[in-house]
Amino acid sequence: MLEVLQQDDVTIQLVVKNAPWQSFLIFWDRLLENQKLVTAYNQLKQDSQYLTMDEYRFKKAKFIERVFNQP
Repeated sequence: MLEVLQQDDVTIQLVVKNAPWQSFLIFWDRLLENQKLVTAYNQLKQDSQYLTMDEYRFKKAKFIERVFNQP
């Protein structure tokens, strides 16, 4: 397991080019463009801390779906 030696939170997500998962890059771009979405997404994660992983993934999928359906 890797140990973090600094206090900054850093996340790296790799996506295979032209893979179905590339849609997550679109989601990421939408978050970068809209601080309100970031706040809502972080709130969803905090509110989901006591859910099962399946329940959390369902809520997260619905959130992402709403983001994709926004103009």
